[in-house]
Amino acid sequence: MSTGISTGSREFSGKGTIGEYGITIIKSQDAPAKCSSSCFSTSADQSILGTQHVPFKNVLFCENLSPGEVELTYAVESGNSVSIQRDALDIGAYRSESQVDLASHILSLSYNQSTPKPRILVLLNNHGGQGHARKLYHKQILPVLRAARAEYTYVETMYSTHATEIARELDIADFDIVACCSGDGVPHEVINGFYQRPDRESAFDQVAITQLPCGSGNAFSLSSHGTSDAGIATVRMLKSSRTRMDVMAVRQGNSTKLSFLSQAYGTIADSDIGTEHLRWLGPMRFELGVTHKLLTKATYPCDLYVKYAMKDPAEIQSHYDKHRVFLSDDRSACEEDLQLSSPPLDKSPPSDWEKLPGELTDDLNIFYVGKMPYMSGDTQFFPAALPDDGCMDMVITTAKTPFFKMAKLLFSVDHGGHVHSPEVLHSKIAAYRLVPRISSENHFISVDGENFPFEPLQVEVLRKVMTVLLDHGSFVDTSFTNRESV
Repeated sequence: MSTGISTGSREFSGKGTIGEYGITIIKSQDAPAKCSSSCFSTSADQSILGTQHVPFKNVLFCENLSPGEVELTYAVESGNSVSIQRDALDIGAYRSESQVDLASHILSLSYNQSTPKPRILVLLNNHGGQGHARKLYHKQILPVLRAARAEYTYVETMYSTHATEIARELDIADFDIVACCSGDGVPHEVINGFYQRPDRESAFDQVAITQLPCGSGNAFSLSSHGTSDAGIATVRMLKSSRTRMDVMAVRQGNSTKLSFLSQAYGTIADSDIGTEHLRWLGPMRFELGVTHKLLTKATYPCDLYVKYAMKDPAEIQSHYDKHRVFLSDDRSACEEDLQLSSPPLDKSPPSDWEKLPGELTDDLNIFYVGKMPYMSGDTQFFPAALPDDGCMDMVITTAKTPFFKMAKLLFSVDHGGHVHSPEVLHSKIAAYRLVPRISSENHFISVDGENFPFEPLQVEVLRKVMTVLLDHGSFVDTSFTNRESV
């Protein structure tokens, strides 16, 4: 386990004043601020003299030098990059107060949602995405961890399901956070590794799971930290609050796995999993797949049973507004939270589950269910998604919608406008069962972006099972955040 950075020589950079939201630094003429040995961005010239404001959210570490004097380590964001800065400061107002632990005071203001120097297990998948995860880690993530004096253990996954094995055998007493330096596949494996443990409720309760984006699919980070930049996500991870989040239990046959992100059947799944051989094209492969499916009017008949929570757009907006307010939940997870309440697939769905009419399911082309708002950097597919409302968001469209209208609808996904279209069935649901009525040949079911068996599946929400890291307990803002009316 590693921690710390080399501090080097200390020259006073100027005077500092502690304010309500951060520290104001007045740079001195003879000793401008210096970039630390962990600097990894040259986009901002931090040697400019003058006044600089450092928000508490950017302060990574602080240590006392002498009464009223501290060394402050902080992050500077510039566009899509971040650099690490170190300044030795004279906080004059505290010079005569020798009993004040100034560094601890600054750290308490800076880590008001979290705890300094967390113990982090870094799980890195260098095989996913474009294969750049290791480079991103050393260039963007590691400097932030060192600057924050985090205790970190670094492990690379060597094969598929390796992260599941690691999570299943992990000594949870040693860590506060599992940080997945990967796409969305490693978090999926970690969650299911925890699920397989005999002490699974303790694992989910004690260890937070998060993503530091290093893959092709970074929906977890986009929804939690609001960025696909690994360095910025690391800073925000350190400052976010531990929050309980629902998960989705996916049952197929006698097997049950957990999903944290999404399930897809139809155009979305086939355009994602079905174009894996074109991964070298990047995001374009998915767009080409969707375009082809829409042009050919592909349909995906199925039987679909849904336990609705709400359908009315105004009710969904009201629900979002109410649950957007973060209320801390100190209740520990228990085994009851992880028990399934729906009947097995060989039994009929409960009477309060609604079977969708054939006029909808015979011509279905998109079936997409999600728990997080962002599926990629420019797809706010589930803008009403909430971490702990006990619901999944469901989006359905049919091939009856004309191509150009469908194309316009998909162009509005980047700002979440598609869910307000009359061509889209958008609802919040508690559970569903989907039974495909087409051959499995060249067709797929996707769960958290992973290829699952093409067979009936049943999904239900498990309330507040998983611990994640969110800013003030909420996902990032979406089109629903400040929407006054639907």
